[in-house]
Amino acid sequence: MIGYAVSTKLENSFSRVAAQNHGNYVGGLIGRVDGTSTLENVYSTGIVAGGPASHGGLIGIIRTEITLLTLRNCYNCSPMVTSDISGCGAYVGFLQAAVPISRLKLDNC
Repeated sequence: MIGYAVSTKLENSFSRVAAQNHGNYVGGLIGRVDGTSTLENVYSTGIVAGGPASHGGLIGIIRTEITLLTLRNCYNCSPMVTSDISGCGAYVGFLQAAVPISRLKLDNC
């Protein structure tokens, strides 16, 4: 749906299509997210497929540039297909180690 989102609010949206890439940062809704962003009332059910790493059902990667990410009322039913299981997750494929947990808000996900 979105390759790279900076300070984005995505509401009342869904994806049922396959997200495929032979590189990194593949997400059912967003490949990479930075800034202050909110995903609310969203879901993904399409196949998420890709190359080496950072594949997530909703978001491929959250990097250190994130200020605040809020996930509210979201779910994922996307099957994951990857050539490497490192950095593969139901909601987020990869969360950089330097991101403080205080920058992430999860509500009913």
